[in-house]
Amino acid sequence: MTGARIGYDHIRPKEDPEPRLTMLYTAGCSRIYLDIVPRLRSERPALNEALYMLRPGDILVVPKLIRVASGLRQLLDIFFELTCCRAGLHSIEDGFDSTQPGGEVIPQVLAGIIQAEHRYRSESTRDGLHAAAQRGHHPGRRPALDDKQAALAHRLYATGHTITEVAQLLDASQATVRHCLRTPETPDTGEDSAP
Repeated sequence: MTGARIGYDHIRPKEDPEPRLTMLYTAGCSRIYLDIVPRLRSERPALNEALYMLRPGDILVVPKLIRVASGLRQLLDIFFELTCCRAGLHSIEDGFDSTQPGGEVIPQVLAGIIQAEHRYRSESTRDGLHAAAQRGHHPGRRPALDDKQAALAHRLYATGHTITEVAQLLDASQATVRHCLRTPETPDTGEDSAP
């Protein structure tokens, strides 16, 4: 790639930008965009502007990959954006340059890592929910109507009461009553039923 080298970095509010700017100018950057961010996940308008300014053949130069993205997902998104505009990414301290042989493989490796991480989290969550169910715990919101109220809602509705009337009698919302009526009625145990 023979385009412009555009530098980007972010610093904390009281951090001296001079060493970072010197590093980027030494790396041959003709323009440098700098964000001053108070915390890690702050908005980065200078990064957005730098990405917008990239043209085919340009290279975004950063001191470290971690300086351009706060996580793997964001880094992969930036790689995708750079690929779309046919620009490259060079990380000075990491020794990474996507314009060099093998550099185009990094986004695929990152995508694989993200997919594996997602699969691991899904399996871990599923295993945790299964273990909780085995112990008798059922995570999530408790039903708005208990079993007796649900049975009463079914009986009232079956005898001709409207959903609005059933909701008022049970001091519940109409949506709750509709949801209750969509689920099959549990068999009555006969504990509190009249003959």
